[in-house]
Amino acid sequence: METDALFGMKTPSFQVVSAIRMYFGGMSLNSICQDIQKKYNSYPSDSTVYKWIYDSTDHLMNETRNYRPEVSTTWVASESVLTINGEQIYIWDIVDKDTCFLLATHLTLNPGKNDAQILMEKAVEKAGTTPGVIIT
Repeated sequence: METDALFGMKTPSFQVVSAIRMYFGGMSLNSICQDIQKKYNSYPSDSTVYKWIYDSTDHLMNETRNYRPEVSTTWVASESVLTINGEQIYIWDIVDKDTCFLLATHLTLNPGKNDAQILMEKAVEKAGTTPGVIIT
């Protein structure tokens, strides 16, 4: 019997895609398994669903690694500070103004003047071009 399974899996793609959507939507593995049981009368374990998510994400990351988005000449750079267990983590992002495509993210515990350069280099590498304007 032939199925529309993804990446050499035996499970129909619509079930795997549904599980991935639920996971990235914030559902727990246990809740995803219960939902799949109800919707599809299928009984995957938590570890099976985790493997679907891991394998699919890994495959998609490899497929999109060299993707070059079509971006505008204006990029928006921002810095956020997140405190976890009393420790500050600095998150730097660059997003294309028109498409809202996230071009680069950079995390650091001790921000320095090189962080902006590192972030910019990552964004230029992803976009394959340099911006005319950067808004901060």
